[in-house]
Amino acid sequence: MIDPRHVTHLAQAVANRLGRPTPGAVAFMRCLTSEQVDALADSDAFEVAGWTVNAVIDVAGNRRITADQAVEQREDKADAVLLLIDPLRAGAGLDGIYSAGREIGEAELFREALRLARKPLAGRTAALDGAMWRAERLGRRRRLTPWSRFDFCISAAENMGGALARIGLWPIASNEDPSTSDLDVSAELADRLLYVSDTRAIAERVRSLQLENSEDRGPALEQALRLAAGMSPEEAARRIEDRPDLWLGAIMPGFASEELRRLRLTSWRDAKGNVLKWSGLTKPDGEDSAPRLVLDRNASPKDRAQLTVRWTTDPEELAAGSVEYRVSVIAGEDVLAVRSVHHRDHRNQQVSITVDDFEDLEGTERFDAVVEIAAMGQEAVEPTQSEPFILEFGETVKELTSSSGQEVRTLVEGAIVVGERAAFDVLVGGPGAAERAVEDKKGFLTWKGETGTRGSRVFRPSLLRAVEQDWKKRSGAIGYWSQTVRADGSPVGELQFVEIEPEDRSAATERARDASRKLASDLGSVGLLGIVIASGWQAADNYINAWEKALEAGDPALARHGTVEVRTQSEKVVGLLVTPLHPLRFAWHAHYDQVVAHSRFEQQLPPGHVLESVRPIDSAFFPFALPGDGGAGFVFADVIGFHTVAMTVDGESEPKAATEVVPENRTGS
Repeated sequence: MIDPRHVTHLAQAVANRLGRPTPGAVAFMRCLTSEQVDALADSDAFEVAGWTVNAVIDVAGNRRITADQAVEQREDKADAVLLLIDPLRAGAGLDGIYSAGREIGEAELFREALRLARKPLAGRTAALDGAMWRAERLGRRRRLTPWSRFDFCISAAENMGGALARIGLWPIASNEDPSTSDLDVSAELADRLLYVSDTRAIAERVRSLQLENSEDRGPALEQALRLAAGMSPEEAARRIEDRPDLWLGAIMPGFASEELRRLRLTSWRDAKGNVLKWSGLTKPDGEDSAPRLVLDRNASPKDRAQLTVRWTTDPEELAAGSVEYRVSVIAGEDVLAVRSVHHRDHRNQQVSITVDDFEDLEGTERFDAVVEIAAMGQEAVEPTQSEPFILEFGETVKELTSSSGQEVRTLVEGAIVVGERAAFDVLVGGPGAAERAVEDKKGFLTWKGETGTRGSRVFRPSLLRAVEQDWKKRSGAIGYWSQTVRADGSPVGELQFVEIEPEDRSAATERARDASRKLASDLGSVGLLGIVIASGWQAADNYINAWEKALEAGDPALARHGTVEVRTQSEKVVGLLVTPLHPLRFAWHAHYDQVVAHSRFEQQLPPGHVLESVRPIDSAFFPFALPGDGGAGFVFADVIGFHTVAMTVDGESEPKAATEVVPENRTGS
């Protein structure tokens, strides 16, 4: 919901970004929802000095025009025009405005709006940032949208406790800004009731809170949660915002009032000062150095080190679940990992921290760290810290900051600098070939063959990396992915995998399933873009042959394997990305790699001559068409980079406009 405060800040943010207009200037925004576009168009307060503001939708009206009228305004080159484009209602025909106008994107708009919204909160930003930090660690470490952050800051200026619901936390009834302890309890309450990961009934979850006023508030809380069932956590939190009688303070969970007095951390060392094995730490390199925790993401699960932390409480006799502990790994002012655990009915409390808890780290860092244990919601209990230790990652190949070498479209174009066919075959198909390429932080794969030759590098788009990593993790399952995007093509949320025909046990499909599993097991950490599909690679040959039979004999839906379905936020399918995992594209790339190698070594052409000859070749129209999901199919639209093609829904009147929402920045364009 947009109120006058939102409108004022957004108008000022736009004015700050656009500056003084010139006659005939055109600026536009297409990052707002339909509701937001209408609210700004209806508000007299949304004025940008020197600019004529109109919403672009399907029906003309007050401060509203159609796409045709927007094009006419641009061609008239009269007054400066600011267009609030609703991509869901504006329709096609705006390509000229998109290419010639000044776009204010979501990141730019809300960065400025957020800066303005935070100004009245000077001196209160610690609580503000603490709330947003906790909100982003609820559920599966979600990320707050720019609008959520902006909306929270606007509402927090009046009542920060109630505004917590705007970012998915449990609202707090207080005239003061929430303390760290209050925020901990708010986050814990939201995590237990809104971001539910267990299958317990609502009544049981409410009883586990041990509410002090359970007879009065318990039934009301249960009813509110039942009404919110099926909603997203954010929507449910907004429902609770409308119920001040259920805010924290009006209800008081038992875990926030248990009389814990002190925490005692159990040492990682024995009486002689030796590091105990159960800790998961390795002994120091010298007498004066700290113990080490070495994390290896490439190790098998049973071989991965885990840091075990143990502590006791005073008093020892506390009810199970009555206290919530926050266990943090801290390096300086940075929190590297956080775990929340409930008090268990045992004298010793314990938690184990693994490499999976450090998923936000790149995997090459080294920290001087400590573990801190705090009782959430109990500020009178002083947190306790461990002795310092060294946390480092034991990667076998150090990740590069940046790489150098000849940039090529695909790896084989760089590998043909190798002088002899025998050496080439060993480098691209011998032991360790799948791990020869190294990926840097910018997404480039660097491959180096013989000593003294120049390396080559290939760009690996983040979308292909995510697809390949997920497919490998799923052991080569047959299926496709779905990605929701905003109007500007930026992704919303993570890729979602959709398995195809899991119940199909026909011989052809089973053979394709087995071939996919074997190909996935052969992929290294850098995926298909870090491999030359050379002649004699058995897993590749089996993959192509098995899928040829499956596509001939199986369900048409199998042809969607290895693709990424692109959807708008309104769940409308607008296109398809066909990745190198698709059998037809995999076969095309295999043929290309082998033709290039044949030209270089069998025909003995110089590398430069080969590259000049193949430069005009791309993979357009591979495939030309693919079946849809019970409706219209997909047809070829464009080549994205060298390894991916974009397809649009058959019958799309404006295929170019449709491909505007394809996440090209993640696919290699």
